Amino acid sequence: GGRVFYIGKPAPQGYAAAMRCFAKQTALSAKDILMVGDTPETDMRGARKAGMATALLTHTGIMADRIAQKGMAKAIAQLPPCDFPDFFVQQLASHAV
Repeated sequence: GGRVFYIGKPAPQGYAAAMRCFAKQTALSAKDILMVGDTPETDMRGARKAGMATALLTHTGIMADRIAQKGMAKAIAQLPPCDFPDFFVQQLASHAV
């Protein structure tokens, strides 16, 4: 019977908190930030709403699972505009040291 609060991506509160931290490091606006993530519905959508550029990881995480199941072209074609990234990135680094 109580009020329910959803906090987490893509909720704007998390991005606002991140921007306060980034402002201390001289990132003056959301346009100076690149959000990198593997989940279109949370990572890409939330960052786009916050005005950040986005990069979707395709070889790790949730998007990699979707690509493995559907193929790259179909998985990407199924992304709605609000979840479509500015960039596609295979991975950030290799696992080799």
